[in-house]
Amino acid sequence: MLLIGPAHAASGTVTVRSGDTLYKIATRAGLSVAQLKASNSLKSDTIRPGQVLKLSRVAALPAAPAHATAAAPAAVTYTVQRGDFLSKIAAKYGVSVGALQAANNINGTLISPGQRLKIPARGAAPLLAPPPRCGRCTPTSM
Repeated sequence: MLLIGPAHAASGTVTVRSGDTLYKIATRAGLSVAQLKASNSLKSDTIRPGQVLKLSRVAALPAAPAHATAAAPAAVTYTVQRGDFLSKIAAKYGVSVGALQAANNINGTLISPGQRLKIPARGAAPLLAPPPRCGRCTPTSM
């Protein structure tokens, strides 16, 4: 089992263990699967035990076409439903758990039904998030 809490920033590496999936690793590191795949140049969702993955925030979304105008995205809010949790909401909107936490000033992962959450733009990274704190993660210099 991967021991990265969702409130921790994604910066460093993690060694894949049996039973790990990109989704599990990305969720626990506060990344989207797309960000995890992009930072590791992965073309598929296949990972193997012993494989070392970089945990870094890389914009994994394609660049806008040259003819597109830079318009501010419309503000999106989501009302928390019974059974929701931050990683489920983050995956639904293609953002990281850390970005959701930062956009809503949430420390930890506790949310309540009826709570309204601001959904940040895709690729948004949390502000001033701490480095990972687990025995399997090693910080990288950037």
